[in-house]
Amino acid sequence: MNDLREFIKTTIREFLNEQKYNQKYYRAIPNYEGVDVVFEPKGYYEAFDDDGNPIFHTGDIMLKSDKPEIAASKNVGGAVLGAWSMFRTKGTKEKVVYIYEIQDKPYKDLSNVRIDDFEYLKEVRYNVPVKGIYVGKFIYDENFNDSAENFYNRFSDDYLDVENVDTEKWDEFVNYILTMNHTELKK
Repeated sequence: MNDLREFIKTTIREFLNEQKYNQKYYRAIPNYEGVDVVFEPKGYYEAFDDDGNPIFHTGDIMLKSDKPEIAASKNVGGAVLGAWSMFRTKGTKEKVVYIYEIQDKPYKDLSNVRIDDFEYLKEVRYNVPVKGIYVGKFIYDENFNDSAENFYNRFSDDYLDVENVDTEKWDEFVNYILTMNHTELKK
């Protein structure tokens, strides 16, 4: 029963957060680029067709897109976690990310994709340059890093085998990511 209550509370907070910050998207980057910046499509991310369906190479391995894009998120928490995941993949450990708000409508909305971490990142994509306005910075602390490692352990191991995952901490982290907004950022 407590799990159901937590799920409902998180879902409601996530919905209210998205409504309050509707039509705003967020991108986290490792360098401060000034008060405003124009992001150019330079990233090659997981490939999706025009309907938002993932394109797989073989089995469960997704193809990389052959078109440059800009990845962003519908919420600050998704942008923060997405950047952390990118750093982890590249083997770097950034301590700070700078959050920019984008008001342009994305050409691809992947926020409802229910594979891997997409449903938590609330990812959107752009294929044209977009302007971002600086809203604050996020500092990755030890607690965040430990929680994010725990979060991703659930995806890298057998999803049902949660032996290496603190599920209570996982649920708290998901709630935190889905409900984080720009008021929690440092200026």
